[in-house]
Amino acid sequence: MSDAPERIDDEMVIREFRAGRIGGGDSPFGLLLLHTVGARSGEPRMNPVGCIKEHGKILLWASNYGLTKHPAWYHNLKANPKVKVELPTGEAEMLAEEITDPAEYTAAWARVLELNPGVSGYPATAGDRQIPLIYLTPVQ
Repeated sequence: MSDAPERIDDEMVIREFRAGRIGGGDSPFGLLLLHTVGARSGEPRMNPVGCIKEHGKILLWASNYGLTKHPAWYHNLKANPKVKVELPTGEAEMLAEEITDPAEYTAAWARVLELNPGVSGYPATAGDRQIPLIYLTPVQ
């Protein structure tokens, strides 16, 4: 038996999301489909990502199931911070900005744990990396 976290079938999640069966509805905690541009390839990419929607912003956490490497989508949005998201309510162009202020990071991580306690063990298994937290704000 492997100690690796169980992976989720992204294609199934995308189908269920687009069919309206998952996504979060009116809850601040939910799911979105994140459209990025590949950091190296320049090709379009799409990933289902957990999120918190509050105060006109969207908070993402690049936990990668607590693995020691950042998820590919994180590298993509760092290289190309203008992204598109699909939400249950529609699509939006957004700009990604990583949270670097320690106090803001601590508050945002506490909110992630409050709404998604299943990630609480991820920092312990992520090795030396801090799990990045990213705000998405609408492009005006």
